[in-house]
Amino acid sequence: LLTRFDRSYLVPVPTFLRVVGRLTEADRAGGPFRALAIDGRRAFRYHSVYYDTPDLRSFHDHRQGRRLRFKVRERVYEDSGERQFEIKLKGARGDTVKHRR
Repeated sequence: LLTRFDRSYLVPVPTFLRVVGRLTEADRAGGPFRALAIDGRRAFRYHSVYYDTPDLRSFHDHRQGRRLRFKVRERVYEDSGERQFEIKLKGARGDTVKHRR
């Protein structure tokens, strides 16, 4: 998931429920999809701090829909105390590459 293509869609609730129902059917070819659970938990808390240049270049590039852009953030996972520093680069063909430390 550090290199990926993301697509977002708005669909009516009945359509969403129908698609999710098909993905989780027990007899689905390849097996059903399931939600990630760690130690029985499916929801996790985190806090993010986003960094930008003094002239807010990252923010403005995103708002203007620039294809080549970046995002820098620090994320703290409150349940585990784990801290990640991330740089996300958006490429010319819509790909996203994430670097984490």
